[in-house]
Amino acid sequence: MITTKTTILSILLIGCLQLTAQTYEPTWESLDSRPAPEWFKDAKFGVFICWGLYSVPAWSPVGSYSEWYQRWMLEGSYDNQVTDFHNRTYGADFEFKDFAPYFKAELFDADEWAEIVEEAGAKYIVFTTKHHSGYTMWPSKEAEQTYGINYNPTKVGPMRDLTGEICEAVRKKNIKAGLYYSIYEWYHPWYKNDLPRLRNTCTHSSRIWLQPIILISFGLMASGSTPHLPGKPLNCWHGGSIMHPIKKIW
Repeated sequence: MITTKTTILSILLIGCLQLTAQTYEPTWESLDSRPAPEWFKDAKFGVFICWGLYSVPAWSPVGSYSEWYQRWMLEGSYDNQVTDFHNRTYGADFEFKDFAPYFKAELFDADEWAEIVEEAGAKYIVFTTKHHSGYTMWPSKEAEQTYGINYNPTKVGPMRDLTGEICEAVRKKNIKAGLYYSIYEWYHPWYKNDLPRLRNTCTHSSRIWLQPIILISFGLMASGSTPHLPGKPLNCWHGGSIMHPIKKIW
């Protein structure tokens, strides 16, 4: 019987290793044997860009992450400070997805950002394509199918493929384009349904929720099979419990 773990790793390989001549097996040991790319060994400085719907309220208690705004707000974290702020500022009926029309990115100039990164001496960027809310910074049909049209930045808000623009811009400066992609999503129905099992059966080190549809989405995006960067694979950054320190997948 094919195990879920094997299936998940196989999807990773299909989505992200299809462009390499090197062969890897669907095991963590095989994937972890991939060497760090030579360019990364020499790149001493990079820029991590965390940007998304949470940039609209752009608020959380001192010492916490505003990227987690949705979570803090819905769970009443920090003694309800975020919840109270949200209700007072936007109203109790204003949902996180309702920030989408206000996330216009009207001042975003990818070429200007690339110029700043170059002047700073950075050799690579890591761009947050999807945080734990599930909102994607490129047109993802899976995100739109799950959460609605507000989670598609080419249809609501920016009306642009933000991931594609920044990656194209930095590449013109010979700066590597890397991606941060959160695998799990706080309020995806699959994750919510599976959460009790994960809490009861998984150790902290192996508490990893991976949904095939999202892995397929990531594989298509990273391989350049989506409209934003046809035919140009991206460098992939994985951290925490998903994979060990920064490595290039192909």
